[in-house]
Amino acid sequence: MPRTPRFRNEAVADLLRQVRYAPKAARLRQMRHAETLLGELDPAQAYPRDYVVFRVTGYRPDPRGPEPTLTGESLLADLSAFITTLSRGLDLPADHDGRRAIDMATLARRLGVSEKTVQRYRQRGLACHVIRFAPGSSRLGCYEDALERFLHRHADLVATASNFTRLSDEQVEAIIADARAWRDAEGLSLNEAAARLAERYHRAHETIRGILRRHDRAGDAPIFTDPGPLTGRQIALIERAARIGVDTARLAERFGRTTSSIHRAIRRARLRRLADVDLQWVELPTFSHDDAEDVLLRPSAVRTGLVHRPPCADALELIDRLRTVAPDTSDLDNPDNETARAVAFHLLKRRASFTRASLGEWPNAGPLDALETDLRWAVLLKRRLILDALPAALRKIELTLGRSITTQPADLIRRLLEEAVAVAGRCAEQHDPTRQRRLGRLVEYAMDRRLARMNIAAPKRAAALHRPDGIATDGLLDAIMPGCEHLTPAPVLRLLTPGHDHPPRLTGDDRDLLTARYGLDGDPPRTLAALAREHRTTSGRMAVRLRRIERDLHHAPAKPPNPRK
Repeated sequence: MPRTPRFRNEAVADLLRQVRYAPKAARLRQMRHAETLLGELDPAQAYPRDYVVFRVTGYRPDPRGPEPTLTGESLLADLSAFITTLSRGLDLPADHDGRRAIDMATLARRLGVSEKTVQRYRQRGLACHVIRFAPGSSRLGCYEDALERFLHRHADLVATASNFTRLSDEQVEAIIADARAWRDAEGLSLNEAAARLAERYHRAHETIRGILRRHDRAGDAPIFTDPGPLTGRQIALIERAARIGVDTARLAERFGRTTSSIHRAIRRARLRRLADVDLQWVELPTFSHDDAEDVLLRPSAVRTGLVHRPPCADALELIDRLRTVAPDTSDLDNPDNETARAVAFHLLKRRASFTRASLGEWPNAGPLDALETDLRWAVLLKRRLILDALPAALRKIELTLGRSITTQPADLIRRLLEEAVAVAGRCAEQHDPTRQRRLGRLVEYAMDRRLARMNIAAPKRAAALHRPDGIATDGLLDAIMPGCEHLTPAPVLRLLTPGHDHPPRLTGDDRDLLTARYGLDGDPPRTLAALAREHRTTSGRMAVRLRRIERDLHHAPAKPPNPRK
């Protein structure tokens, strides 16, 4: 019996948990719906979760919460596993509803491939079921109609696999001899030689590379002395060193690579970091318009007043400021600003998700930088939404305590503020601005529930005395989007934001560049391409210049002033 699969998308795993104990007729119907959807998926397209749930179950989930998108490629594997798992308790016969089944061994012989290759086809969308081929004997099989759908979409793949034959020892020796001759005569690299040999012997590029690699590792006279591909540990070290300002030329010398290889490794590591970011958003009708991005990202509320840190370095001062905000308003200048920011926040995450899905394993610099810039902008918008909702959370906290929060011990004040930020952040992720419900109201309800679980009660003693240096708010708004922490400016760069008494010493042009790059003045962050156009240079040169500025700042950071002095 096949083991329980591990799903790539938690949404599909959750769907299976919901439907696997439904009545048999319902499970049969949902299994057929999943097979139909499986035959229509485009691996290069992204699909909203509620669309997948609706197609399988016929039920449309409540759209109030954020809706994650699932890539077509991952859905092919997950829906195939969903169908297989759902079929286990259905006791499907080999001739079911006019469908005739074949077992995996017969299927492999018919396609002219190994059973292991057939198992790989399941990851590409081949629907297989647990089928009763004989009384008391159930095993994995495939119905003819499901096989026909798969062959219609992947005829070339199956034809290539069926024509595959293993290389003989004589052919392997000829490949090695040709590679050695070309290396001596023309100085070809491993990759260049593998590409030429793959064309000559009609084999995959990676197959030839593997043969040559194995020969060089095992033989006394290796053909290629190149260091080989970077390991995962090396890539992580390179990316970490680049983030603290180590020059790529030094890294190239240290690891025996070209600077181009180092840049590719850094981009790959950056993309791997972003793969863990949970990008969920509320899908709004306006997002489908052709000019949605131009219109929804244009309002001044979206492009001004963005924040990198709390407006006060001392928590007690921050609380006093939050108390001045009137109830039922999240923005004193214009309550509609909250709506504009919430819409832009969801739109940016949506755009970032689609960009991330379109990037390959080795992304180009431009799209990757655009993805990171969108996420930086989204973080700034979320910080502003949280700050606008904190007065509502503060009112609920003080109502629960029955007294001012400033009378509490310092550690409790900091803990309550952190809880308020976390609650406001979760509400911002789920807030649908089209439902005409203020974010502050959502935060009040959520904060009430959170305080009930915390069981917070005011201590029966006099007001707490706090240290003269106050209660720092450093880091209060830093971890609001897990996985994006490395995209936010380093502490030394935040000294350039308005309000700091001792900013680092920089020339005017360098200061303006860093300010525009990270949006340190409250404006949206800028991509390298946008800065390069403005300064009439290339994105590569702009990146080098920014790295030089940041490296100099890291080596001579300014000490932030004491908030109480």
